[in-house]
Amino acid sequence: MLEFIKKKFNFLSRNEKLFIFFIASSVFFFSCEYAIVRPAATSILISNFTSKIYPYCWIFGLPLNFLIVFLYNKFLPKIGFLKTFFIFSLLIILCNLFTSLYVLKYPFIII
Repeated sequence: MLEFIKKKFNFLSRNEKLFIFFIASSVFFFSCEYAIVRPAATSILISNFTSKIYPYCWIFGLPLNFLIVFLYNKFLPKIGFLKTFFIFSLLIILCNLFTSLYVLKYPFIII
């Protein structure tokens, strides 16, 4: 099985190999970030708004994730995977930075 995967990988172009590398690295880093941020974000949310609003955050997250996947699929063929990856990474960084700077002043942005 490993030999089969190696053969298939050798036939890929440089751009396809880069695409696989960036997708794999983004999944790895987003998974690491999620494992670190989720417990802290959940405790901040519950301490400010109680546990009654917690299910609504999960319900709100589903359409938001669909929107992100839709935008990613829309822009990927137009501007390429590398620019799309960097734009989405930059947006995530800016959202996290904005939230961390203003969370004490405006606690409703946690949601």
